[in-house]
Amino acid sequence: MGLVFGILAALFYGAASVFQAIAAKRAPNSAIKAFLQPTFLVGLMLDGAGFVVQFLALRTLPIFVVQACLAASLAVTASRIWSAWPRP
Repeated sequence: MGLVFGILAALFYGAASVFQAIAAKRAPNSAIKAFLQPTFLVGLMLDGAGFVVQFLALRTLPIFVVQACLAASLAVTASRIWSAWPRP
């Protein structure tokens, strides 16, 4: 079950990064406007959910296994940014 939690944490963290990047792209001149966008707030909620699920994974798995799972969030972020980012 811990491995499932680790993978979920990676997915949540990766998706959170994508949502926050999209919100920042929509409000390039103002950090306050970016923070107030619903897309950014969804990203923050996913960060919180990722933290909780990561904590649950750490209760049953060694830290190096959980960290290896969380490293996969980079792949999630890269793949989602590639498909979600608007092309020029």
